[in-house]
Amino acid sequence: MEQIMSGIQIFDPQHMAFIVGSFAFIVFDIVVGVAQAVKTGTLSSTKMREGLWHKCGFILGIAFAILVEMGLGACQIDVTVPLCAAVCSYIILTEIVSIAENLCVLSPELARLLNRFIDEAKGKLDEGYGTEEKGE
Repeated sequence: MEQIMSGIQIFDPQHMAFIVGSFAFIVFDIVVGVAQAVKTGTLSSTKMREGLWHKCGFILGIAFAILVEMGLGACQIDVTVPLCAAVCSYIILTEIVSIAENLCVLSPELARLLNRFIDEAKGKLDEGYGTEEKGE
């Protein structure tokens, strides 16, 4: 086990900040999303379940990235791409956009400020990760 742990940097402070930050943004997005749904009268258990499955996918993605880095470390395969940091960064950025969108609904006066940010951030996410915007 020591050999596995020595070959990776998962549990260093920077990685832990990415992991903890991802979880914090996931939880905050849930809170803000529920508040927005209550305000607009669109609270739906079906939508909440779908959203929770989406969050579950994010959490499993983090776990997968950690396992991949641990497995590669155990095999003494040096990969320079920090998978865990990349996955967590993507999650944090997508959660920031989602939170900002919901805040615009909760507080329309923020919309003028946040809409420009949201549009730019979505463009960067789509451009940087080759994703296409889905009609959610």
